[in-house]
Amino acid sequence: MKEKRISFGQGKGSLTHNNREFMADNVDPLRTPQNITFVRQPIGEAYDQLFAEST
Repeated sequence: MKEKRISFGQGKGSLTHNNREFMADNVDPLRTPQNITFVRQPIGEAYDQLFAEST
């Protein structure tokens, strides 16, 4: 049977990107109030929640 593996980033991730805590040059600031946040969760916690059982 083939060995299964999982890979993921080794850094802290980019929470400022994921949480939209910065304003990129191509963003219309008048439209940002329309943004919807579904989940705000630390990346490590999300990986543990999703993959802990399989690792």
